[in-house]
Amino acid sequence: MCHRSTSPRAGSDRYTHPGLLAQLSPVFLALLLSKPCHAQSLNQIPIAPPRHATKVLPELPVGENNAELPLVVAPRLREIRFEGNQLFSQSELRKAVEKYVNRVITADDLQRIREQITRYYVDHGYINSQAIIPDQSLDTGVLTVRVLEGKLGDIRIFDFQNLRIRPEHISHRLKRPSDQALDINRLGRRLRLLHQKPIIESLQTELAPGLKPAESILNVRVREARRYRYGASVNNARSPSIGEYRVEGWWRDQDLTRRADQLSVTAGLTAGLKDVAIDYQLPVGANDAALRLAASHSESAIIEEPFDQINISSTTSSASLAWDFPLIHYPDRSLINTFSLEKRRSKSLLGGEPFEFSPGASNGVARVSVLRWSLEGVRKSGNAILAFNSRFSFGLGGLGGGTENIGSAPDGNFFDWFGQFQWVKRFGKFKSLLRLQAQRSRDKLLALEKYGLGGARSVRGYRENLFVRDEGWMASIETRYALMAGKLELALFFDSGGARNLGSSESSETLESVGLGLRWHPLASLQMQGYWAQPLKSVELGANRGLQDRGLHFSLEYEF
Repeated sequence: MCHRSTSPRAGSDRYTHPGLLAQLSPVFLALLLSKPCHAQSLNQIPIAPPRHATKVLPELPVGENNAELPLVVAPRLREIRFEGNQLFSQSELRKAVEKYVNRVITADDLQRIREQITRYYVDHGYINSQAIIPDQSLDTGVLTVRVLEGKLGDIRIFDFQNLRIRPEHISHRLKRPSDQALDINRLGRRLRLLHQKPIIESLQTELAPGLKPAESILNVRVREARRYRYGASVNNARSPSIGEYRVEGWWRDQDLTRRADQLSVTAGLTAGLKDVAIDYQLPVGANDAALRLAASHSESAIIEEPFDQINISSTTSSASLAWDFPLIHYPDRSLINTFSLEKRRSKSLLGGEPFEFSPGASNGVARVSVLRWSLEGVRKSGNAILAFNSRFSFGLGGLGGGTENIGSAPDGNFFDWFGQFQWVKRFGKFKSLLRLQAQRSRDKLLALEKYGLGGARSVRGYRENLFVRDEGWMASIETRYALMAGKLELALFFDSGGARNLGSSESSETLESVGLGLRWHPLASLQMQGYWAQPLKSVELGANRGLQDRGLHFSLEYEF
């Protein structure tokens, strides 16, 4: 990386002032100028600071006036003071050049002081910052060093007329008003975060000299990804009572209003279920806070014998408003704070008439208005990922229109906690996965808020949501072995979990299983997986057994 260099002028204080020679006679001081440098390319992400800081330091121009510097004895230097330093304190900078204090100095020493202060900034990522020594007298033994803390000037986005995303959405995330100086490490992090956005396919960047001393210009070329994405999937991840085989399609606009905002629509179908969900996410501010709106609706009917004869059906709808605010936001780690307000409603019918199948419903209707607060964290390293989510839910009851009941029946007033933890680590061709999940509740819960245990994403080898209870937990450990350059993986796993209702005399139900899996990724757009599990805890099953009851779970996903 480099900064713009200028030629010396009489009376200039950009480097060592020529007038210093007269004031310090017979001391002869010569200060060196930066060689002109070319623009530096940043087109490889991630960006790292220069390994050799001396490459960006000013070098000595060869000429008859400075080819041989006379080493004339100067006054004893007792103190070094700094001007223009905002990033580092006086004591921090003095420590970098403390060996020159309380000794006589020469012209070479002054040059080294300037170089070492410049190098101190460069080593901390401030690659276009520099130190200069203005015209002054050293009769008092005090040397003043002026620091020019480098800035990032303009951000030039090439061919922005051909981009859908707004140029300011890019520039505001790379340069912020709070930035004191150009830090190449911070700029690199911001570029990597920008590159992670779904709408960005690739970035090419270049730092070039600016119009002012210690100023750089960032040139950016952006290649956008496809605006529209869509895909389909087939799996058996629904309860057999409403049809375990599900076909699903999804569509996403990755830049709806040129603000990198996303609109997603998902629709699914089983033999007894129809559902649709809409989600909108709008980035707000340069730190990638986001406003999210979501809504969903489903209609289901029991199709499993013998209950299919009595016409049991239900409808469920929900709407939510959420605000995501990153507390930590780096390419390899993040911590996101989320507040959301959600309203959910379900209605159950028996033979076309309202009917309460679970405690807490009124005239077949259950309502929940809930305020949620969650923290979601991710930490990535070269071969490992750690992720967690902690969510607290506060039922608003009468304030939010929730169902309220007298006595011990569950209602819309509740408080619960739900947590998830996942750790993935690669060991050569092996990959280990650990998943933990739990829900604890202070109160009895309506069916809409209960914990479901069993199924492809829970304890495999059992049907989906075999147990639906107030509280529950699940743990899973899985090891995968990669074949065919990682496109095929063999898996071995153990799952365990439990669930219980509050206030019930019955003990907690537990499930356990072991099994094998096969995962195949022949194309980047195609993923297939199948798992077989052997239940270790027996449960009563009806006469009609599907794949889930035989311990089989599969899915096929394709993105067009």
